[in-house]
Amino acid sequence: MQFTPRLQPQSIGDIFDAAVRLYRTHFTTFFGIVAVVLVPMTIFKLLGLYLWNSTSFVDLVQNFLVTNLATGVLAIVISCLYLGQSIEISAAYRQGARYIWRMLVASFALGLLALAIFLPFFLCIVGVVVRSSDSTTLGLVSVIGLLMLVPIAWLLTRYVFITQAIVLEQNRPIDALKRSWQLTRNSFGRILMVVVAVSLLTYLLTTIPALLLNWVLTLVGMPNLLSAAQIASIVVTQLGLMLAMPIQLAIYTLLYYDMRVRHEAYDLELLSSQLAGMPRAEQGL
Repeated sequence: MQFTPRLQPQSIGDIFDAAVRLYRTHFTTFFGIVAVVLVPMTIFKLLGLYLWNSTSFVDLVQNFLVTNLATGVLAIVISCLYLGQSIEISAAYRQGARYIWRMLVASFALGLLALAIFLPFFLCIVGVVVRSSDSTTLGLVSVIGLLMLVPIAWLLTRYVFITQAIVLEQNRPIDALKRSWQLTRNSFGRILMVVVAVSLLTYLLTTIPALLLNWVLTLVGMPNLLSAAQIASIVVTQLGLMLAMPIQLAIYTLLYYDMRVRHEAYDLELLSSQLAGMPRAEQGL
């Protein structure tokens, strides 16, 4: 089934609708792209839990390396499918692997920026805990925690297109940060609504099922409850990620193209490049 892109300014509802249709049409492809890296990670997590009663190292590898690779490959494949172009999954993985170091450096740079922003909040919390009485500590810490949501939302919104800037435009890490900043400059509120909606959807697909399953295991009083709950949580969360990552990247990649159409006339640029490669008879000249 060929997907027909709408390279024109779209509403948030239109973007979500197009992303869902793309997701449903190519569900097997998207799920396979993520599963091929997350299934081994799931096995390693279970082994780590069994052998060392810890998954910390595997979590670090997955969150820093595997997730960057999977999101890069997804962005490449989703972009090609959305624009009506063909690409082999193996070629997408080779291209994603070629830019993985840029994505890792960009993630590290963004982490340092987040650390610099959150450090004052952390110091405030420490100061509150040390100096305040028991009756006021919890309330003040809660207020500071709520205030931290502001820079979190700001970071997620202004740097939402880092992956696309690297794998689709071949930008270097710092240039990718600048590129994402540029694309989100005039549409902060609109993009923030999308980021919040996608974050809630991801939470719904990954965290909520694991919590519900743990509740069921507690309710039935299963023997070895702690071990069973840990295993179930790992498996269900990983499965939720396999379902959530493709729709997340589909929404963000389509939003990326919407920003380019709105602010850079990308639809005309693409049409011009297509016409340049066509015979004159096909161009109607």
